Amino acid sequence: GRYGAGSLLSLGKLMAGVYITCFLFILVILGSILRLAGLRLFLWNPWRTRRRPLVWVLHAAYAWIPVHLVLRALALGGFVAEPLATHALTIGVIGGMTIGMMTRTARGHTGRPLATDGFEVAAYALVHTAAIVRVFGPLVVPSYLATVLVSAALWSAAFAIYAVRYAPILTAPRPDGLADPDLPRAFGD
Repeated sequence: GRYGAGSLLSLGKLMAGVYITCFLFILVILGSILRLAGLRLFLWNPWRTRRRPLVWVLHAAYAWIPVHLVLRALALGGFVAEPLATHALTIGVIGGMTIGMMTRTARGHTGRPLATDGFEVAAYALVHTAAIVRVFGPLVVPSYLATVLVSAALWSAAFAIYAVRYAPILTAPRPDGLADPDLPRAFGD
């Protein structure tokens, strides 16, 4: 009839065009971004920072960007669930950068040395472990809910450690007696 094999052939060509376009986008655009992000991380020599947690936590967070891009490409192809890519970005990149910068700026603005101890390292490790569990757990553990709950507990523990560790630091005067030059002066000063 009028809408027979010719229509199906046209629809097939249209669908092939859509899939080829998606494949080329994934291959060219996301592939280029992935290569640039990986090269940038490699050029930073992240292996040289392993004894400086204030720096390696930022490199570890940045390393989640290529993971996010690979997972985003796989999600566009229908190979993995899209939330895995989203959580690589939100928990791995944003969470890792956040905990790293919070500790660094809290120490710097309160006049303390830019050094870490076991509390900070534990918080960093917990955030990145939360990302690993949340991103890769659903690929290997049959209980999706279990991976969400474990990841949430790890994330919460990391920021609880930060809160307990830094509440006294952030509410006490600077040890050097100086005012933080980046804070506005109070009225009447």
